[in-house]
Amino acid sequence: MRPVVEAGLVDLVEPGDRLLDVLTFTHAPGHTDGQLNIRLECDGAVGLFTADVLHQPMQIVCPELNTRFCEDNERAPSTRKALLGLAAEANAVIFPQHFGAPHAGRVANTRGGYRFEPITWTN
Repeated sequence: MRPVVEAGLVDLVEPGDRLLDVLTFTHAPGHTDGQLNIRLECDGAVGLFTADVLHQPMQIVCPELNTRFCEDNERAPSTRKALLGLAAEANAVIFPQHFGAPHAGRVANTRGGYRFEPITWTN
């Protein structure tokens, strides 16, 4: 990617930047310091593209679980918990990069934390 960036062909974004009035970039440290999530808001619905905040569905039930790929093992769980709280509160559809099928779902509050409610898409 470096040659593309150096050629001036990339527009970089920062936390808080918005695109097309529906996408907002948010800081999500833990996996990597500069990691960003993307929040999509359209017609009252919210979608969250979680980047590497979540690697496995088990991290929704146990957000304190890190993977060996997290650079900051102290910040990653707090970022994960904040994302899960936001997703549950907004009734957002989350789109984790690394989950297998059905690939997307909602986060629901439980007595002690959260659970994943997969979405099955139909035509």
